[in-house]
Amino acid sequence: MNWKQEFSRWLSYAQLDAELKEQLENMKQDEKKIEDSFYKNLE
Repeated sequence: MNWKQEFSRWLSYAQLDAELKEQLENMKQDEKKIEDSFYKNLE
C-alpha cells in the first residue's frame, strides 16, 4: 500500500478521533506533508 492509499484509509476510518480527523483534513492540500507522514509504517 502506498502513502496516498494509507492516508485515504486513515481519513475514511469511521471511529477516528475528531481532533485527528481535523488534522488530516487540514493536511489534504499539502501532498509533501502527507507523504512525509505516511510513507512508511511506524517502527
